Amino acid sequence: MANLTRRQLLAGLPLLAFQAGRTRQNPNIILCLIDDLGWTDLGCFGSDYYRTPNIDRFSAQSMKFTDAHSACTVCSPSRAGIMTGKYPARLHITDYIPGEQHPYAKLKVPDWTQHLPLEERTMAEMLKPLGYRTQHIGKWHLGNEPFYPEQDNRVELYNLAQDISETQDLACSDPDRAKRMKQRLEDWRRSVGAQMALPNPNYDPARDRAVLGQREAELAD
Repeated sequence: MANLTRRQLLAGLPLLAFQAGRTRQNPNIILCLIDDLGWTDLGCFGSDYYRTPNIDRFSAQSMKFTDAHSACTVCSPSRAGIMTGKYPARLHITDYIPGEQHPYAKLKVPDWTQHLPLEERTMAEMLKPLGYRTQHIGKWHLGNEPFYPEQDNRVELYNLAQDISETQDLACSDPDRAKRMKQRLEDWRRSVGAQMALPNPNYDPARDRAVLGQREAELAD
């Protein structure tokens, strides 16, 4: 099999899904991104220490890639690369968000983008026109609330009482209702105090590290 770049793989997803759909239902795609997982930490990749029978069975029933390389050594740029198929340098996301501040270091870090722009086309947006229902679960780490996945104003609305399989998106035919329901959700979040994490204006890296160091010392004792 020829070596494929990340962009080639993403560009080929619609074709792969189309070809699969001609003979059978589109294949399911589940992508699990795990921080700090070594390439030999799973049984299906040779681990004789960790026992991962469920993942091993899943691997045996799926397509297995054995030669992959991360776009970056830290979290956010790697995620951005996977989501868009672009190298972090093209996205100007070159460190984990929000990165560390070193005002007195010898070299000054160039300005970089600390969010995934909403205009970038993601893997999920490529798959949806092909009939896929997509969902992101867990860590996002590609920007604060204004850049969360649902903040692109493409709201979906389903009548689960009559459409339990979510086949008819009512947001297109009744956008006003979708807007009202989204506003109700935002109002509810505020009413119960379900606030999202925001940048701390009092952020002090040195003091923060000192507090963490003190806590680690206390735990060690």
